Parts: sequence; structure tokens; C-alpha cells
Amino acid sequence: MKHTAKQNAPAGMLIPYAITLLPLAAGLSLWTNAAFPSLGLHVVLYAGVLFACSFCFAFLNRTKAGVVLSVAAAVACVIAVIVKHDSFLVLFNDFFVAVQQVTGHIYLPTDDVGDALWAVRGCMLLGGAIFLGRAAYSGNPLWLVWILVSMLEGAFSGVVPLNWGMALFIVGVLLLPWQKGTHRRASVARLAVVLVCALAATGVGFALRSVPQDGARAAIGDAFHRVFYHHDATATPEGRLDKTKPFETDGTPALKVKTEKPREMYLRGSLYEYYTGSSWTNVPALKRADYGELFCWLHDNGFFGQTQIGFAGTLKDGAQTSEITIETLSACKSHGYLPYGAVDTAALDETLIGDATIPHADGTYVCVPDDLATLYALPHVVSEAGSEEYTQMEQSYAEYVRRMDLQIPQDVVDTLAPLLGAPDRFKTLSEIEDAVRDALDKAMVYDASAGAPAGNGDFLARTLRTGRGYSVHYATAAVLMLRYFGVPARYVEGYYLPQDVVQAETIVTKVHSHAWAELYLNGVGFVPFEVTPGYWNDRTPEPDGEQKAARGTVSPQVQDAATPPAASSVEEESPQAVRSYTWVWLLLIPLAAALYVLIGRLRLRRAMERIRRADNRSAVRTLYVYSEKLRRICPVATHGAAPAEKLYLEARYSDHAISDRQRGRMLHYVHSLQRRCKKHLPFYKKFFYRFIRFFY
Repeated sequence: MKHTAKQNAPAGMLIPYAITLLPLAAGLSLWTNAAFPSLGLHVVLYAGVLFACSFCFAFLNRTKAGVVLSVAAAVACVIAVIVKHDSFLVLFNDFFVAVQQVTGHIYLPTDDVGDALWAVRGCMLLGGAIFLGRAAYSGNPLWLVWILVSMLEGAFSGVVPLNWGMALFIVGVLLLPWQKGTHRRASVARLAVVLVCALAATGVGFALRSVPQDGARAAIGDAFHRVFYHHDATATPEGRLDKTKPFETDGTPALKVKTEKPREMYLRGSLYEYYTGSSWTNVPALKRADYGELFCWLHDNGFFGQTQIGFAGTLKDGAQTSEITIETLSACKSHGYLPYGAVDTAALDETLIGDATIPHADGTYVCVPDDLATLYALPHVVSEAGSEEYTQMEQSYAEYVRRMDLQIPQDVVDTLAPLLGAPDRFKTLSEIEDAVRDALDKAMVYDASAGAPAGNGDFLARTLRTGRGYSVHYATAAVLMLRYFGVPARYVEGYYLPQDVVQAETIVTKVHSHAWAELYLNGVGFVPFEVTPGYWNDRTPEPDGEQKAARGTVSPQVQDAATPPAASSVEEESPQAVRSYTWVWLLLIPLAAALYVLIGRLRLRRAMERIRRADNRSAVRTLYVYSEKLRRICPVATHGAAPAEKLYLEARYSDHAISDRQRGRMLHYVHSLQRRCKKHLPFYKKFFYRFIRFFY
């Protein structure tokens, strides 16, 4: 519609445009290198390609000298990219790592997709070139506002470091309005808008840095969970220890279970690994992301932590199996309910890193026997089977478990030391189990009416101080005590069905809600460890061929509860492993908005171009329809409305020829309406109709 720069510029304008584009391209490249550290020295190549493409775009419709020069530079840089084939693959590798660290799911980059990324690389360069080149061509900094806002938002919220690249980019933005051939007054006004947006981004960034984001995310997630999943069919607090209420014994139906061989049954629902002092949560995705390759290999070979017992049980020749069908009635559907002996892996998420989540899926599971006697005899079965492949996978998974499931805060160690004494690393697993149960027998009394202990501070310390509780309190204490002795353990909530309750078809109710500890038994996986009075007896079997290797090889892993879980035996984390990639998502939003605006403006321009190429009669009719839309947007008295309507009726219903002069009058009328809209509409409506509805 309106151009802000001359279409024919002298060759002497190459220098001012180059001066503007250089800091823009170099600044964006250096900032990209800081955000994607794997680029390294390849950032020079990235800057060269981006600058050459931008230069080419800026002078595409200008002098022949400028076109030849910029095309030559772009070709030279493209040749350099072809020679250095992996220049941009590392950038996409960083992006995949970022997604993996945010989601906790496997998104592993691979060299095999390098050829397929050429189109993406081209789009990336072309998109950056269009924005930079268009800004240089028009002197309009609004084309770069989304990049600048993203930079500042990330920098001041602490997710991207401040660097010289950002400073160079800002210098380039400030230079844009002072190019020759630009409309200085309009450019300065646009620059003011950009600076206001930058100031707002800075304020939001500081606010984000001071907000307790983990707490906010937890609160939002908790509200979402209760609205969409929670149906009050469980008496356990789903890991939120400070929300623990007295145990309710009503008969609300939760699950329907059908089994061929009725037996005692634990149905795992939610698994928790990380103790915060007030709740049980899962290990953060950022911590688990380093193990993406491990779980990709395990899952590709059918090894899942949730079904490891079933996997181990099938190693025995002639292993007996049975089917268990589970149907969710009113239980929480944010997770599934899985027997310990389940063999099937079809319902599990093969992209999940960590295996501490059970996806929700009703259905029939093939299961091996999972009574405690059978589970504790499985190490002998595994040893006799002599499967090197299984042994290798189990040992790798056990190493991951020892790194994740030995976390214990220092204040918990201080609380347990007087009760348990010094952690003896030479005790057998049976001796540790007995020590934990004896300590709980002395320190606590079962009380179903107990809720969250009164007071502030650590949940376990308050529980031991009151000395009363039910399964939630006992299981929490048991997990932390096992970790104190160096045994990897987790906290579990779900449903427990005793032998006398299970029938061919059983309705599981709220009264069957239960929490328990599970410990890692080498060669087998996580097995239930029951400590709640009334749920266990002295007939707990001893592991067949038990060795001290069933425990961790180190003393309790002491760690501050405010930091992510890690074992002290783990090597130092690399800087890349602890980076925050929130800025990736901050970039995607403005990028999507910018693409939406760009596509909309291009469609409007194409529509006007079609009108320009149309015959006089069609052009008059189309322009009048467009003018009526403008009048509805801005109902301001306009001279020429009646003649325009008369001309439209003539073009629509008569056989008279429509002259160029009549077409010009209609076009002048439309332009006057556009000017009135821009003059009289408030700022927010101007923005809406210009960048969202694209009416002018």
C-alpha cells in the first residue's frame, strides 16, 4: 500500500545500509551463539550467511551493483555451508536437548536427520534475512521488535546471559531510522514504540526473575489436576504431604479388577522420588534429561522400570502367567494402576525418561506372580537364566536408580541419626529392613485420624515428634530411612487388596487407598516394602542369595532439599546440564505472532495487487465493498459516499463502460477512508485492524 523507502536508490547508499545491517546480523548471531552454545566457532559462518542474505534482500529491487554484490556474498556463504555440512546441525541438537530438558521425554538428535534439516536451515536463514533486510530497507524497527523483546525478556529473567551480541543488535535497531531515504519522522515514532516494548520486556523479565516459578508452576499444576482428574476416590494426598487428611473409610468405588487367580495385590498408581520436606514429587525433567540415550536404548529393547519385575520373571523357563483386567471407575485418571508383575509394555510411554510415571490405560495385563516370596526369589532366577543382555540393561538402570533415588536432605539425616544410629554400610538388606521396622515400632503408633502434623518445618520431623500416623506417614519415614542406610527407595501411592478381598471380579473402593515404600532389589527392580501396622507381618521373606550389592555402594546421599536431587557419587554436572531453556518458549510465541502478522500483511498486499490488475468494472465493485467495511470500522462522516455508491451501482448493474477516471475516483474515496480511520480510531483499534484483521 505505502512504501517507506524509495524504490530506486543510488549505489552510494550501499554504505549506510551495510553499516546498519552489520550490527544487526552480528548481534543476532552472537546472541544465538550464547543461547545455543554448541555452535562455537560456526557462529562466524552463521553471521556471514545471515548478513549476506539480508544484504541481498535489502537491495533486491535496487541498483545492479548492489544486487550483484549481495548475490555474490550469499552464494559464497552458501558454498561455505555446503563445505561445512554440520555447521547448523549442532544448533538443532541444542534445540532437541532443550526440549528434552523441559519435557523429560526423549528427543535425541541424530546425524541421520542432517540432510532432512536443509529445508529447515534454509527457512531459518530466509526468515532472519527477511526481517533484517526488510528493517534495513524501510528503516522501520518494528520488524525487529519481537527479536529485541525476546532478547531482553530472556536476559533480565536470567535464562539467557547478557552479552555483546545483544548490545550490537540494539545499536543496529537505533541506527535504522537514520538511514538515507527513510521517512525520518515516522521511523522515530516507530522507534519509540520499540523502546516502550523493550522497557516493558525488561520489567516483565525482572518480575519473572523474582517470582518463585517452581511454586507457581506447582500451584497451577495442582489446580489443573484437581479440576480435570481428581474425583475424591483416594484417601491419600497424592504426594502433597502437608495436605494429608485423616484416612476416610467410605466405600466410593475407584477401580474394577478382574483376575484369573485371586491373590494379594498392590496396584501402583503414582510414584515419587524427590522429597522436598513438605511433599513428594518427581525428579525434575532437567535432571533426567541427561539420561535420554540410556532410556532410548532400554525402551528399544523392551526394558521398562515399571514392568522390570515381569521382564525378569519371564526369564525363567515355563514361567506361570495370569491375566488381570483393570477398569478405572472414579479413581484419579492422571496416571494408571499397574500390578508389580505386569509384563505388557504397550501402554507405557517409550519416550519417557526415568520410568517413574505410569500412563493411564485401562485394559488387560499379562502378569507373573508378584507375591513377596516370589519377588525375593527372583535374583536366583535371573542368575540361573544367565541373560547377558538383561544383566547389562539392569545394571545400567540400577546405576540410574542409585543416582536418583538416594536423595535425602541434611535436616532429615540429622533427624534420623539419633533414632537409627550411624548408617552401617555392611548390613544386609534384611538387617536394614528389620532396623527400619523396629525404629518405626518404637517411634510411632498407627492412627487413621492423623492428618498433616501441626507446625512448620520438615514433615518427617513433625511426624516423629507427634508419633502418630497411617500409611502416608509410615511410607514417607520408611523411604527416607532406607535411603539413610544407602538403599535406593521410592514413595508410592495406589491401592492395596488383601488376599481375603480379591475375587474373580473385585470393586476396589476408597478404603483400599494405601501408600507404601518400595526398594530397589538388584537384578529384579523395585519391590514393595511394607511397614504400616496391620499390612505386614513377620513372614517377610529374605532375598534368595542376598548380597550387599543390593544396596547403594555409598553412605546416604545428603543434599539440601531446595536443590535438585543428585547422589554425591555422581560426577560434576556439565554447565549444559543445568541451563534453563525457558527462553526457547519465550521465542516461539513472538515468532508465531510475527509470522501471523507477516502472512496477513502479505495477503492484504496481494489482494490490493489483484485489484490493481483487475479491469475497471471489477476494481470499482471490489473497492466499494472494501470501503463499506472501512465505514463500519470507523463510522465518521465522509464526503463522497453517495457518489461512490452511485458509481458502484452503475458498475454492478449497467452496461456502461467504466473509465479510468471513474476508477481513480473510487480509489481516491477508499484512500480518504483509510486516512480517516488512521486519524480517528484509538490506538488499540488501529493496532487491531492493522495487524490482526488487516483491513488497512
